[in-house]
Formats: sequence, C-alpha cells, structure tokens
Amino acid sequence: MNNNKKKKRKPDHFDRTNFRRKVENLDLLYKFAKFASYSKRASCLIGHENRMAEGIYAFAESHDQEVTIAIKGTKYDFQKWMNRKNVLIEYPGNFDHVKPRVDLTFYDDYVKSRHNLIELVKTELSRHIKSFPRISLVGHGLGGVYAIFLALELQESKIMNPLNVFTFGQPRIGDVAFADYVNKKLFIFRITLEGDYVPVIPFRTDPGRGYLHHRNEFFIDVPCDCNQESVVYECRGFKNPEYGYFDEPPYCINACELNVDQRIKIHNGPYFGQMMGQCQDD
Repeated sequence: MNNNKKKKRKPDHFDRTNFRRKVENLDLLYKFAKFASYSKRASCLIGHENRMAEGIYAFAESHDQEVTIAIKGTKYDFQKWMNRKNVLIEYPGNFDHVKPRVDLTFYDDYVKSRHNLIELVKTELSRHIKSFPRISLVGHGLGGVYAIFLALELQESKIMNPLNVFTFGQPRIGDVAFADYVNKKLFIFRITLEGDYVPVIPFRTDPGRGYLHHRNEFFIDVPCDCNQESVVYECRGFKNPEYGYFDEPPYCINACELNVDQRIKIHNGPYFGQMMGQCQDD
C-alpha cells in the first residue's frame, strides 16, 4: 500500500466555489434586467398621483400576464445614518417562539405608506384579476425594504401571495428571527452590486441576535477590466455552527472592501444597464 498517497482535501469552509455559482440562465438574467428597469422608473417618480407617503412613491403596471408594483423609498443621508443608533422593535403578529424584530425607522416609514400601498394592490387586482392573477413587487434601496414588508402583509392578510419580490441594493431589515421568517414565507431575489455600501448596513454588531439578511442573494461582480462584462453569481449562505441559524454568504457583497464614499456613489448602479435616479430622457 502506498502510504504516501495524498488524501483528498476537503473543500475549505469558506471556499468561494462552495458559496457562489455563476448564473447562466438567460431567462433569469432577462428577468433581472426587466425588473431593474421598473425599479429605475420608480426611482424617478414624483407627483401626487404616485405618492404613498412623504417621500415614498409607487406605480403599478401590467405586463406578461402579471402586475408589477414598483416602490421608491425615502432618501437618507447614509453618512449620518451609519452613525445613528439602530433600534429593533417586535414585528407584529402571533409567533410561537422567538418574536422577529425589525428596524424601527424602516417599519415606521412603511406603516405611514401601508394603507395606500395596499389600496394600490387591491385596485390593480380588481382591474386585472381575471387575466393577470399574479403580482410582483420591486424596489431599490429602501424601496426594497417596503416591498418586503408589503409582500409579507399581502400574504399574512390573504389578499394575495406575491409571485416574485425583487430588491436592488436593499439594506438589512431585521434580526435573525425576522430573516428566518422571511425565508419561510417568501422567495426574494436580493440583488447586490459590487462596491455598494447599503446592503452591508445596518452593521452586524450582535451576530447572535442582531441584523441579518434573508437568503437568495444574487451578486453582480464588476470586473476591473472595463472591456469585460459583469458576472452575476447566485450566492449561498451556510448554517452557522455557533449560533445555529442560516448565515449570510461570505463571498459576495460581504467580501467587498469598505470604502464609504465610493460605495455610496455605487448604490445607484448600474444594475443590468439601469442607473437608479437618472431620470432624464435617454
């Protein structure tokens, strides 16, 4: 027997190849680009007819046998926001075990707009329910936060079970229990862009109980060579052996270097060719 034969090395726990894979599905990439265009349109909304609450706007449009609700979130000074005191409050509902907690500011802002957002959904359903029985929600930044709160409420109140939820550059919303609750209730395409600062805040200062992203991150890896195309990766988390919950992917947005000034500029894109907030006619 050859005792010098090398043993097969087990893959490293944080090996990139184990935690992300390139998205080759062209239909999925097309879907990302389509919903990015809706999110861009929402980022440019202004006017009373689209106003859900102070600074929060939304519009609805039917397409491909489906209704899309696109939400524009309020604007924050992220430089100041990073230094704010993060407060988690209990998410309303009946829960058997640990009650999920969500960011106070995010949820308060959603509550101000929830009635108008739900009425917008009901109006669209009444108009299209016979021919368009499906609904998708989309939002960029804080618009993505409100889209998730709305999706949960539509499902919890049995108004409608959203078909798809797409968020672009969405910050963390709540704690470990809330992330687990979202994972069980919804499938969210959480799209992140290399260099964006927003998806890594609020910071994870309490790994056992503090802020945590839900699953299904799709990461746009921007190459250093401008002549190369960006690559989209589907990112996988892992079961945290210390705390027992499903943790965030280590090798996607969380692996990016922190450069606050630059990363805030990157927050608006481009996402599949769409620059959020660039509202002039092309």
